[in-house]
Amino acid sequence: MLEAQASGGPAFEVTSVKQNRLPIGQRNAAMECAPNGRFVARGLNPRPVLLWAYHLQYFQLSPVPPPAGAGDAVFDIEARAAGPVSQDKCRRMVQALFVDRFKMSIHREMKEFSVYALVVAKDGPKMTKVTDGMKDPGVGLTINGFPAPAPPEGWSMEHLRDAIGGATTPDRPVVDRTGLQGFYKVLLDITLAPTLAESTDLATAARRLGLIAEPRKEPFEMIVIDHIEMPDEN
Repeated sequence: MLEAQASGGPAFEVTSVKQNRLPIGQRNAAMECAPNGRFVARGLNPRPVLLWAYHLQYFQLSPVPPPAGAGDAVFDIEARAAGPVSQDKCRRMVQALFVDRFKMSIHREMKEFSVYALVVAKDGPKMTKVTDGMKDPGVGLTINGFPAPAPPEGWSMEHLRDAIGGATTPDRPVVDRTGLQGFYKVLLDITLAPTLAESTDLATAARRLGLIAEPRKEPFEMIVIDHIEMPDEN
């Protein structure tokens, strides 16, 4: 069954979608949904925008079909709501934008994946919880020689999961099952092999944070894109 955004749901008041034809080095990819209701995604393929809009990890979304999902199909999207919006509402509005402008249709299905689940070790986490007034709470995570972008408020377990899981082409996705809430200061310098199965560094990194990377199988909801078109530009 194909699924589309229900009519009458939240939608942007004004939208602009144009293909970005700049060379790769000049695209300055960025995405933001501001509290005032302005959404901007520049120099991006539809996939990262849809991952954000549906609040998914990368493995929960099927490949975006061509032509809109082709490697050279990069877009500048700008939209404005009638007033302030929450992040959750903005996500739903971006979903509606893709249904309207890209003629996208999807369906959902359950699929079982082998994953590395981050759980708390018996001795508890070895990370400092961020408190009000703490200086530079997010600095200190380096992966494969590159500093990971530090959230200004500190590292949530969701941010940490995404940074570790997105640093490689993993044989198993990394999921957060710690149950830890709030934000933490992370001091960690790790090197990960091209696939996590080739390296013990994920387990070592987890232990240094007071966590365990536990291999297991879990069911996840998948979003499969059945149809998507190149949008009319304006």
